[in-house]
Amino acid sequence: MNAITQEKREALIAQLQKIQAMTEANGCTESEAFVAAGKAQALMDEYGLTLGEIKATSTPDDLCEKAEFQAEGRKTVHEVQFTSGKVAEYTNCRVWKTGNKICFFGLAADVQIARYLSGVFQTAMDTEFARYWRTARDFSETHGRTARKSFMLGMARRLRERLAELIQSRAYEQELQPAASDCRTLVVVKKQVVEKAFKALGMNLRRGSSGHCSRDGSSYDAGFKAGNNVTISHGGLNGRASAHRLN
Repeated sequence: MNAITQEKREALIAQLQKIQAMTEANGCTESEAFVAAGKAQALMDEYGLTLGEIKATSTPDDLCEKAEFQAEGRKTVHEVQFTSGKVAEYTNCRVWKTGNKICFFGLAADVQIARYLSGVFQTAMDTEFARYWRTARDFSETHGRTARKSFMLGMARRLRERLAELIQSRAYEQELQPAASDCRTLVVVKKQVVEKAFKALGMNLRRGSSGHCSRDGSSYDAGFKAGNNVTISHGGLNGRASAHRLN
């Protein structure tokens, strides 16, 4: 990794750590205050490489790296895995799963944001289910594990939809910007660099499941609605004042 990439990568990681430290210092737990997709875009713009920097690199494929996220659930892989495809698309990464690890591959800043977003979503999903089940378990005839699985699948689906909406909105806004041609060129070049570097790994990925199977419709619907409590927008992640505040 060249000096420019390493410097920006370290600056991005420091910024992400600073954000988390600030929320904890304000008395918020990790489940109460996180930055999500909208803020992530600003961080990618600030710490990602420019078109000129990529073109100036003699070996562009060396700009890529892998970042792993430990998606560990209670006994199986956490259902946040079902958001990883859209997270990867949003951050221009390739993604695969190894055991309970979600692996993102792409430019340095992009994979760090992808890993961070996965942590955001996992925490939000756990927080929202805990809130839901505290009330629902008193009148539900569904086993807790079944309810949790269904809730998580519903919420993962809604988070994917929210990311898809953001991806579409971002593309539209890029079309309206005066420097839209440079933005589009940067996206194309980044994809070419990532694809070339990924091809060199010699991996053959298969399409994974999107997690549509549900055994409890009520819990699934509740999870889907809970995905709206984690409002993904260009402004960041703003949920209930007591749950997901943007600092």
